[in-house]
Amino acid sequence: MNIQETVLDNLKDLTVDKQKTVLDFVKFLRFQQETQTPSNYTLKGLWADLDFSVTEDDITSIRQEMWSTFAEDLDELVL
Repeated sequence: MNIQETVLDNLKDLTVDKQKTVLDFVKFLRFQQETQTPSNYTLKGLWADLDFSVTEDDITSIRQEMWSTFAEDLDELVL
């Protein structure tokens, strides 16, 4: 008996609610498998077909904005 047959055989013994739970889990696993990106892709390669560009100035500006309130945000968390 292969894995599919074993799963189906065991699935028959479950209640409808439990079968729905198994179905939801299978859908989640399929989604997870489909959305995994191979690790050999680069960010630049992932957005190469988009009309989108990021300059060093953009990155610097975003970093400054992000870190400008860091101390204040940290104080709020500590208090």
